[in-house]
Amino acid sequence: MLENEEPSDPSWASPMKSHRRVVIERSTFAGYFALILIVTMWPKPVTEGASEVIIEEVLRASREAGAPESFNFNALQLAANVAMFVPFGALLAMTLTRKVFWIATVSSFLLSSSIEAIQQVFLPERQGDPWDVLMNTMGGAIGATVTVLIRMRTQRNVSKGVATFQGR
Repeated sequence: MLENEEPSDPSWASPMKSHRRVVIERSTFAGYFALILIVTMWPKPVTEGASEVIIEEVLRASREAGAPESFNFNALQLAANVAMFVPFGALLAMTLTRKVFWIATVSSFLLSSSIEAIQQVFLPERQGDPWDVLMNTMGGAIGATVTVLIRMRTQRNVSKGVATFQGR
């Protein structure tokens, strides 16, 4: 396909991106990937130390906001595992074409499986957990799906001539 040629298939990749936008997307993804590694490869669980107070405050605030009493540490941990990988899936999907966005979900599964295996084998104070793999994969899938839906809506609006923010 020539650069100025209109795509015949509406499900083609993302619109042409500037070099600057590509660099920003990839840098943001790399930074977030590094953050995940720091949090998950830290020798001690994040539930120890000062974060214990934060966890208790989040649980208290959740209950005051109407969360049921059954919303306990385990439920918070599952939700946090989903939430941690939503940006991972979204940022990775931004760097991919729509046709292969599913790679973000597979990558979430592979990264999470690797993290949990490393925790189990090499970090004696951490414990690998298959539920973490499932929740992280779900988070990555949610992030990738939201990114694709936003991209599809943006492309549909552009094709209809509706003004959209291009980030330039």
